[in-house]
Amino acid sequence: SAVRWRSGDTWVTVLTSLASLGLLVTLLAGLYLLLQCGQVLEGSQVTSLSLLLTLGLTYLSLSPFCLLPTSPLICGLRDLGPSAVLSLCLSTLVSRSLLLATSDTDGLPGHASGVLQLVLGLSLVAVQAAVLTVTVLSRLSSEYVWVTSVLHGLSSHAQCSHQPGSPAWLSLMSWPGLLLLTQTILCPVIWRSRRNYREGVLFSLASLGLCLVTAGWLTVFFLVSGKKVCLF
Repeated sequence: SAVRWRSGDTWVTVLTSLASLGLLVTLLAGLYLLLQCGQVLEGSQVTSLSLLLTLGLTYLSLSPFCLLPTSPLICGLRDLGPSAVLSLCLSTLVSRSLLLATSDTDGLPGHASGVLQLVLGLSLVAVQAAVLTVTVLSRLSSEYVWVTSVLHGLSSHAQCSHQPGSPAWLSLMSWPGLLLLTQTILCPVIWRSRRNYREGVLFSLASLGLCLVTAGWLTVFFLVSGKKVCLF
C-alpha cells in the first residue's frame, strides 16, 4: 500500500516539529565542528561527529510512527528501529567512557586509542545487531504477520502486530537499557580520569537526562498499559 502520513493527530505534529528542530540543530553543530577541525590542537572530532550522527538517526526513528501502518516495512521499522538506533548512540558513549575510565591504570595519563574505541563500539553494536538478526530470521521462517486488520464496528483499519510497549518490543530494548546502566555507572570514574576533557560533565548530564526520560517513559507505560488505549 501507499505510504500515508498520519493526519489529524496533534501528537504527530508536535513531535515532528520538535524532531525537525533537533535535526536542524544537529546539522548546524556538525557543520561547526567540521569548520573548526583545523583549529583543534589535540585529538579529533570523530566521537563528537559520531554522536551527532546517531542523534540525528534517533530523531529520524520517529518517522515510522508518523506514518500509517500500511506495509510490513513501516511496522518492521517501528518494531526494530528504536532499539537499533539507541544501541548505536549508547555504544558510542560507552566505548568512549570505557577508554577514559581505564586510561589511568598505570598511574600516568594514558592514550585513548581511537582504534580501540572503534573496536569496542562495534562489538557493543554487534550484540544488538545479532539480536535483531535472529528476531527477523525467526519471524520470516515462521511466516510472521507484521500487519493485522482490526475491526471497529463496520469498518476496519491496519495495525502493526507488535505495538510499542508490548513484551516482545520491550525485550528488544533490554540491551540499550543495559548500555545506559553501564554508562551511568562509569560516569563517576570518568570524572577522576586525567584524560577527562570536560567529557565527564557532559557524559554525566547526558546519562542523567537519558535516565530521567527512560524513567518517565516507563512510568507512563505502566500507567496506561492496563487500559485499552491504542496510540499507534
